[in-house]
Amino acid sequence: MASASAASSSPATSPNDSATEVEVEEVSALDRLSNKLHELSGTWIPAKFIWRTFGTFILAGQVALRCASGSLNADQLRQQIARIGPATLGVAMLTASFVGMVFTIQFTREFSRLGLTRAVGGVLALA
Repeated sequence: MASASAASSSPATSPNDSATEVEVEEVSALDRLSNKLHELSGTWIPAKFIWRTFGTFILAGQVALRCASGSLNADQLRQQIARIGPATLGVAMLTASFVGMVFTIQFTREFSRLGLTRAVGGVLALA
């Protein structure tokens, strides 16, 4: 009976309340920084590429810190490189081949329009 009275005196919570709390907690650090800078700067909002660049530098800094602190597991890193590296070689070679073909076609077409057909080989050799 005491548990029934305790349950009736506590406020009822719905499943939506906990979902709202989780959504609030999932706001990223970059969004919090964006909101704070927006409050400080007034109406100016930087372009999206600026935030993405800023986020990339933050991620690069975190990677550099982790590498410098020595908290990487070298055995796992070697295993992952060994597993991923050779497995992607075929895809990388196929992609490079098609990029080279498209590059050749485009340069040949543009150089022939300009009358520079004799320079195509030299340019493609440099590329």
